[in-house]
Amino acid sequence: MRDYEFGNHLTDLRKERGYSQFQLAKLVGVSDKSISKWETGVAKPRANTCRKLAAALGINIGDLYSFMECDLPTGGTNMSKKSLWHEAEEKLFAQYGDEPDLLIIDRFKEEEALLRDTEAIAFFATVSKVRRLSDDKNSLINVRGVVNGSFVAWLLGATAFNPLPAHTYCPSCKKTTFYPDVKDGWDLPNNNCDCGSALIRDGHDLPIGAYYEKSKSNFSTIDCTIDSQIAKQAWKIILESNQDNYRCERFVYRQSEDTGFPGEFSRLYLHEGKSSENYQDIDDVPIVSEKMNWHYLGDVPSILLLEDASGHMKYDKLPKVEDILDQRIIKCSMNKHCKEIYCSIEEYSFYNYVQSLAATSNTFEEGTDIIKFSKEAGLKSFLDLPLTREDVWNMIIKSPHGNAGFASDILHNMRRGKYTKSISQRDIDIMIRIGLPNWFPHFAASVKYLFPKAHCIDFAYRFLVEEFNLQK
Repeated sequence: MRDYEFGNHLTDLRKERGYSQFQLAKLVGVSDKSISKWETGVAKPRANTCRKLAAALGINIGDLYSFMECDLPTGGTNMSKKSLWHEAEEKLFAQYGDEPDLLIIDRFKEEEALLRDTEAIAFFATVSKVRRLSDDKNSLINVRGVVNGSFVAWLLGATAFNPLPAHTYCPSCKKTTFYPDVKDGWDLPNNNCDCGSALIRDGHDLPIGAYYEKSKSNFSTIDCTIDSQIAKQAWKIILESNQDNYRCERFVYRQSEDTGFPGEFSRLYLHEGKSSENYQDIDDVPIVSEKMNWHYLGDVPSILLLEDASGHMKYDKLPKVEDILDQRIIKCSMNKHCKEIYCSIEEYSFYNYVQSLAATSNTFEEGTDIIKFSKEAGLKSFLDLPLTREDVWNMIIKSPHGNAGFASDILHNMRRGKYTKSISQRDIDIMIRIGLPNWFPHFAASVKYLFPKAHCIDFAYRFLVEEFNLQK
């Protein structure tokens, strides 16, 4: 039987990139007749060819897997975690070539060491399926937790945000260049590689250590917000992937202030522990409570699925990143979604937008004026303050005597507002001794809650998509 779905998808991808069948065949190393057979559904590429095809098209190999069955395992938590780690590693080499930059290898190995004995990679595989469903339905998905800060999660397709530092890479020859002075890869200019292919700009500099903190269970808790129109399909995907080892329960919200979304909707909770029932539908899951009880949930591996009943996550067509990274759209969205005082920024970059959202979202001690504080500290702008958890982590790690131990301890206390209640002279002395600036202890004592940069990137992306739809 011909596979028209995959063939049509491949045709669309090829045409979007301006390739003829002959040109794509040359990049992949096959004949143009092979490309024709794939596009007409007569045949499918083998596993090794899938990798080359994805690389030539400049996409994650998981995008091909969502439309076809390759010989290579396609993911999902029914597979062993060992197989999923192998799959993630294969995708790394497919994306960045046979000899990736050592920085890339080091990041992968760092995450592997941190996450191998957790359920994280199994949950990443599940979320990647839900994300593909959302993309297919032109619906955004908001994923909270370590997913957005994980390179492995990005390789598997669970997040759209590459956590590596700012860089460009060539989908054809795999040349990769890092830019240490650029704060976000989406702000890099458009350029072509020496081989003639358009370079892909990426990287948001999200250190995995900023999520490690005190508990490895952080890596196995994922919170998804999804359009209510596809919530049942998403829940079915989650159940099919995990139902042998997990149980599910449902909470119902009837107050918009609990979540910021109006109306009544459900929050599905999947966690460890076998259930006597095998629920196949959201409506079959018994309601546990009308309000989420975080103490009841505990600190265990879990997936939470929150329905967005307002419908504002649904679009006629999701734009590409290149379409929304326009200074006019960024400026418009900044003025709409940031406090007015934070929008008097001369340069309308994506990085500045993310930092402005962080400043708007964070909770400071009453009376704190970060604009005034940054001037008194001798900084060029409030944007130079560590406004996200990742900023704090990087500042400590890069200080003359900083290390992961200091970074984890200070970040853990700072994000929970411990320093606003009491900051000891010993805490201040340690901060200064490791090389942090003199103003840092005072700033740490003003922060009651610190947002993750990964979440702010997600917020910024969704707001820009909203502005794009209004302006297109």
